[in-house]
Amino acid sequence: MKRFGIGSDYMTTEMGQCKLCLKVKPLQNSHIIPELVFKPLYDDKHRFLGLHGDTGKYSIEQKGFRERLLCEECEKIFQPYEHYFSILWYKSYPLPNPVNDWCVERKGFDFEPFYRFHLSILWRASVAQRSEFSAVALGPFEEPLRQFLLGAAASLQFEPTVHGMILRFPQTHEIWNGLRPPLRFSHNGVTGYTFVFGGCSWIYYVSKQKGPFEPLRLRRLGTIIMPVIDYTEEGGITQALKAWQKTSRRKINF
Repeated sequence: MKRFGIGSDYMTTEMGQCKLCLKVKPLQNSHIIPELVFKPLYDDKHRFLGLHGDTGKYSIEQKGFRERLLCEECEKIFQPYEHYFSILWYKSYPLPNPVNDWCVERKGFDFEPFYRFHLSILWRASVAQRSEFSAVALGPFEEPLRQFLLGAAASLQFEPTVHGMILRFPQTHEIWNGLRPPLRFSHNGVTGYTFVFGGCSWIYYVSKQKGPFEPLRLRRLGTIIMPVIDYTEEGGITQALKAWQKTSRRKINF
């Protein structure tokens, strides 16, 4: 992951085709991963810890990931989902901290804005040109997802699934807040992507087939079962799956 700056044109716009509505309009300097997930990471000098891929190395970063992607009207489409996630995840229903259980079930939240928040990040990563997001390529799933997020399609024929693993420090069990650009993986022929933010490793499966660990995915009832792993085990999806396979020997009622 390279360091980068926004530059003096931070608040300026330029004409181009909006990736969501496909109209030529003034484009905003859009966040690919919303700014809200960076805020808990910033220190008093507005810096945060960034993780380099699956190498386990870190760097100090100062700005979120931005690109000329969306017009102002399309930015507003995502704002309610981002606001809902921000309130839910950081204020009204934060993760337990420290987290001493090996698995946490979260329930009682509104599925639709929570799901669309994650889909918007996945889609933005796919259409972005930044090198940090080069691993995300949705192919034939990209256009249906664009139409769904725009509101031009009421549903998706093949719905991506959302999973989450809570990351903690090995000794204190406090939530580990860091950020890592997405990685792509394949598990039994099913393509997936992992993003790290919000104290979690988020796993998105994008396939016509059902992804592994189906009982653990985000469900329409507003529930999700989240395994807990030490952040040192997350390095990539292989380590995460091994960690889950190890803990899943314990009894859990789905």
